[in-house]
Amino acid sequence: MDRNEFRVLIKYCFLMEKNTVEAKQWLDKHYGDSEPGKSTVIDWYAEFKSYRSSTDEAESSGRPKSAVVPISEGSVFRILLENLGMASYFRSAAFAHTGPANKASTIQSAV
Repeated sequence: MDRNEFRVLIKYCFLMEKNTVEAKQWLDKHYGDSEPGKSTVIDWYAEFKSYRSSTDEAESSGRPKSAVVPISEGSVFRILLENLGMASYFRSAAFAHTGPANKASTIQSAV
């Protein structure tokens, strides 16, 4: 049996006013090892008590595509420097006057 069929059986037990222990015992008796676990029965009873009528899986929203924001390497580097408290060091006059070739070595030595 698939999961949705077991949910229908759990709902049947719920509507027959069986408690979770009785429902679990009934499922064990009729379906053996393939029945859902105790926590699954308890969770679905809680769902049905909160007026859920469907036994289908609820759709999960997931992460919306609009939440993905492209970040450049420069902004990641800036965020890291600020979080490490090193931003003021790299804003200093000594770093500002260093040539492009020496900036990489200055950064590596600072890290």
